[in-house]
Amino acid sequence: IDLMADVYFQNSEDYRPLIIFSYGGDFGSQGRKARDVVHLCEELAKEGFVCAAIDYRTNFNFLGNPEREMYRTAFRGMTDVKTAINYFYTGALGENVYNISHEAIYVGGISIGALLALESAFIDSERELTTNMLSVLRNELEDNPIHKSHLRGVISLCGGNTSLPSISGTTDLSLCLIHGQKDKFIPIDSGTFSYQGIKTIPLYGSGSIHNKALEQGHRSFLYSFGNASHVPWSSDWSYLDSSLEFIKEFLVKDLALLSHGELYQISTNYQLVYPNPFCNVLYTKGITVGTEIKIIDIYGKVSVFQVASFNSISTHFLSPGIYIVSWGTGDRLRKTTLVKN
Repeated sequence: IDLMADVYFQNSEDYRPLIIFSYGGDFGSQGRKARDVVHLCEELAKEGFVCAAIDYRTNFNFLGNPEREMYRTAFRGMTDVKTAINYFYTGALGENVYNISHEAIYVGGISIGALLALESAFIDSERELTTNMLSVLRNELEDNPIHKSHLRGVISLCGGNTSLPSISGTTDLSLCLIHGQKDKFIPIDSGTFSYQGIKTIPLYGSGSIHNKALEQGHRSFLYSFGNASHVPWSSDWSYLDSSLEFIKEFLVKDLALLSHGELYQISTNYQLVYPNPFCNVLYTKGITVGTEIKIIDIYGKVSVFQVASFNSISTHFLSPGIYIVSWGTGDRLRKTTLVKN
């Protein structure tokens, strides 16, 4: 079977980090053209990254045993992600069409795609598979052998992991974990994964993964949305904009740790207004002193006009609701949508 990838990049002679993204959406309802994946790839490509949105096999059999089918489908998807990683890694060591740095490859995903990304990063041999997984996947392993993934890190948006013991200290990884605290599909801590209403396998969410990763000596950063459910930007796009800024911040800091990190032509001018949702105060990051900041309600009324001087804005007097925050002027105008609880 042929699996496709869309590659997003800007022409450059400099070596650049690569991010491979896998889509979410119930094993195949969206594909690599999913709106959220395309948005992440396009925006990160503008910052100097090479991004690849990939396809993976999605043949879940609803007539089979739910646990067996989930393990089997997830395993096949994981090996497809590993194949993509290996494709770009070997290409970086060879002809290197996209000028990718082989030491700065990240794998990421949304929901199911994030699960596959995490599995591809931590499962490098049969030893990392649980007894239950091995009993189900014995035949699969003959056709889909497990290869080592050459990765710098993982970007997981609302994802999970099937086995905490697989998160060992044998690899050196950086993790960027984003999750809603009210996620019932893939709980932030742990729970049973339900696929279209069918309970399948136990999963560990970003909170458990974060704690285990730190315990094992990995670099892990967790960003959680207080009242958000699974993939909250499906109903409020501002959650994805906030996630994107957190991803940018994570990547810039992580690349700086590499021996040649300063050579990557990556924009470090990330700007952020957070948290989202907010209560009585908003914080800013990366916004130049003297920049005009406006908070506009849904009727177009400017509720707050402030010139940036400190990194916080008092919002205690604002009523609960949806607001647009804008800053800068002309070509440097930036906007984000935030919710006040």
